[in-house]
Amino acid sequence: MADVLVVFHSRSGHCRMVAEALGQKRGWALGEVVYLAGPQSYGRCARDALLRREPDIRYVGPNPSKFDAVVLVSPIWCWQLCPPMRRFIRSMHGKLGNVAVLTCMGGSGAANAVAEVARLIHRPVVAQLALRQAQVEAGQHDDALRRFAEQVAACALARARPQAAPVTAQAA
Repeated sequence: MADVLVVFHSRSGHCRMVAEALGQKRGWALGEVVYLAGPQSYGRCARDALLRREPDIRYVGPNPSKFDAVVLVSPIWCWQLCPPMRRFIRSMHGKLGNVAVLTCMGGSGAANAVAEVARLIHRPVVAQLALRQAQVEAGQHDDALRRFAEQVAACALARARPQAAPVTAQAA
C-alpha cells in the first residue's frame, strides 16, 4: 500500500474541508501550512499573491519526504498559487516525491497554480483537480474528488512498487 500525504493551506475553510475529506475517505495523513502572522485579510492575501511574496509559515504535519505522493491543496488568490503554499514548496526543495495539486477557487487561476508548482518542483505534477468554492459549499465535488484520489493513489503505488528492470537475453 502506498503512503500519501495531503498538505493544505486554507484561509476560508474550503481547502481544509476538501483536505480533511480526502484524508478521511482514503486514510491519508494530513499536514497544514500555517501563516505565522495569523489570519490575514483578503486585501493582504491579494497583495501578497500579486507581488509574489512569500510570507513566514509553519508546517504542521509529518515529514513529506517519507511519502510516495504528496497532494497539495491550495486556494487560488488573484489567479495565482497562494503565497503560503509557494513558500512551503520552496522550503521542501528536493523532498517531495510525486506531487498532485488540488485547487479551490472562486473563479479561475488553477492552470497558473499548477504550472507554478511544476516549475517549483522541476517536473510535471502527477494529477490535478480544480474545484470551485460553490461546488465545495454545495457538496457537488464528491465524484471529481474520488476520481482524483484514485489517480493519486495509482501514481503513489507505482512509486512505492517500481517495476523490476526487464530481463534481457544474453548472447551465448
